Amino acid sequence: MALGISDAVSLSGRVVELVKAGATIELQEKIMELREAVLNAKEEILGLRTELGELKRAAAEREQLIFDGMIYWHEERGGKKEGPFCPRCRDSDSKLIRLHGLGPGANYDWNCLACNTLFVARNSRFPPVYRG
Repeated sequence: MALGISDAVSLSGRVVELVKAGATIELQEKIMELREAVLNAKEEILGLRTELGELKRAAAEREQLIFDGMIYWHEERGGKKEGPFCPRCRDSDSKLIRLHGLGPGANYDWNCLACNTLFVARNSRFPPVYRG
């Protein structure tokens, strides 16, 4: 039986009663239960802190991602962009996978090695083509 914070509070009240009554064997059992409850509460708190940290990190990452209509860019301080990153991997699996360039000189000529999606720009007069 896993004991938590509320169990620790009620057990501490029972421990006080047992101390007043002088019941040593039952008191020792309750102290052990109280220790278990406190340890379980500490583990739960550590798990929640870890989860909260991960959620904060994910939220900060989402705020820094910019979708330009075709791909994602990571905007750093000072307006510098890093990337590009695959929208298919980001939107479906929440993975930030860097795209690999297919050739120099084009705005969009990238491939995602994770999902094998191709992003190609025909030329500057036409919008980029998404081939998934």
